[in-house]
Amino acid sequence: MNVFFNISFPLAIALLWLCQSLACHQRVRAFRLQLEAQNEAIDLSPSQPQRRAMLVIPVKGISDTLEQFGTTVLNQNYPEYRVLFTLESEADPAAPVLRQLIQEHPLGPSAELVFAGMATNCGQKVFNQLAAMELVEAGDKLIVFADADIRLTKNWLTELVEPLNAGAQDLVSGYRTLIPRLPSLANIFGSIINSSVSTLSGKKSGSLLWGGSMAITRETYDELNVPKLFAHSLNDDLLLSSAAKRTGKRIEFQKSLLIPTDFDAGWTQLWEFGRRQYFQIKIYSPKHYALVLFATGLYFGGLSSALTLGLTGHITGWAILVGVMAVDASRAHHRIALYRQWFEEADFAALRATFFWERFGTPIWMTLHGLIALSAMPLRGIAWSGIYYRMNDTEVAEIVRKDKLDRG
Repeated sequence: MNVFFNISFPLAIALLWLCQSLACHQRVRAFRLQLEAQNEAIDLSPSQPQRRAMLVIPVKGISDTLEQFGTTVLNQNYPEYRVLFTLESEADPAAPVLRQLIQEHPLGPSAELVFAGMATNCGQKVFNQLAAMELVEAGDKLIVFADADIRLTKNWLTELVEPLNAGAQDLVSGYRTLIPRLPSLANIFGSIINSSVSTLSGKKSGSLLWGGSMAITRETYDELNVPKLFAHSLNDDLLLSSAAKRTGKRIEFQKSLLIPTDFDAGWTQLWEFGRRQYFQIKIYSPKHYALVLFATGLYFGGLSSALTLGLTGHITGWAILVGVMAVDASRAHHRIALYRQWFEEADFAALRATFFWERFGTPIWMTLHGLIALSAMPLRGIAWSGIYYRMNDTEVAEIVRKDKLDRG
């Protein structure tokens, strides 16, 4: 009986691992079909009035892509929109850069800088957004949020809000694709882990928005009372996602908007970036956090079980291991085909560094993924852009800025 149990338990885990790999493979294959169907639906939809949009763009500091971003956002192929760049203070080095860009585009949309001041009871990014939302006007029928480190096309706004203008959705968002600036392992694994999350979504988004590129109708914005919702929060997108789900709002993930975002991080930066993401998911979307822990834990457990079986003389373990590796390589092939469809040659060339590890390194980056997610579990606060936030459930309980930490 003990011998049977010793074999059957790792065999069951290994078989579950194989099933997990097959399911992920199918989701990535389905993603491409759903992308094509989504694009076709947009092409066939009748022309709709394009309602005025207000863009809320929190900015902190100067990135290598800030000028490119600002120029593109001020030259969108959309008939009527206005832009609010919102910063902590005039002292931010991005302020003169943005002001100059606005002056260089006098025929562009209405655009201005908003200075929020120092946050006292919520995340600084959210505090900046709240300051901009105080300036919402009656004619603003769509409220759009974007991060300033993404790289946009001139059709970004039109594509993002198309489901809202068509009356098909209440909220919509895209997602990012991390483009390695250098072919380091930290950049490669960060890019793959990020893409592994985005391309597993089903026909709908999984009901999660991404604050780097998201939009909401004015009716839903007013009904959810977004400014009140954001007050005291560290996070914007996960909180808005939860509120939308509770009230039965329709959420769409625009699969064509996996926006390229330059990524260059060392191991410490990658670890801290991942912990910050999962710390927020743990607080604001605990079911998704549990799902990530389960999925990465099952992958590691299945790999360990298959190796244990194989090393103790059971050929089934080796067969399952080879099967999973083959399925993972096939899944990578489908994801790479998506990259080729989405991205310009320069970005696709930068992503080539990820292809080997995408195909054959899944056990390594999945283990890293799980460890990063797990490391967020004991945290009660997080450092973000030089500010430490201590949380009390979903609300910011204390803010300690870097200058105070340095003195302390």
